Amino acid sequence: MILSFHTQFLVELALLLAPLGFLYLEKGGKNFFDKARKELFLKKIDFFSALKLFLIALVMLYIEIFLLSSLGALDTYKVERTVRGLAVHSILLAFTLTPVAEEVLFRGYLQARIGLLLSSFLFSASHIFYGSIAQLVGAFSISILFGLWLRKKKNLFDCILAHAFVNAFSI
Repeated sequence: MILSFHTQFLVELALLLAPLGFLYLEKGGKNFFDKARKELFLKKIDFFSALKLFLIALVMLYIEIFLLSSLGALDTYKVERTVRGLAVHSILLAFTLTPVAEEVLFRGYLQARIGLLLSSFLFSASHIFYGSIAQLVGAFSISILFGLWLRKKKNLFDCILAHAFVNAFSI
């Protein structure tokens, strides 16, 4: 299912604003943005740390592709077919607003509240519209990797940038 650019933009914006709204209800008051920045692990951007995470993710995805191909379950053509049907501005969203919204929601907000496995399952499920087993497996494993990275480094910007790199590279 391909959404129009405006619909996709509004969905991504809602994904980004929902955790901030919930945090406001939880924390509220003075210095809300400072509290939210701490709660969501939004620290100084470390480009090289994000690049390292991206490279680890890339190796992991290639291993998954090899394994799925060996099992006869590689169906990435479904993702390719969907991406080819997207307009340029929708593709631009895939490595700009989408990584920010998804990482803030799934890693920054949900992971701390429902745990790594459940937030990763939900992240993977949000990619079901591609109709690809490979996409679901890849999204789940990337989510686990990014979630573990966030636990260790405590910087969501690494995950956001690595997610943007993965999306840009895979498109």
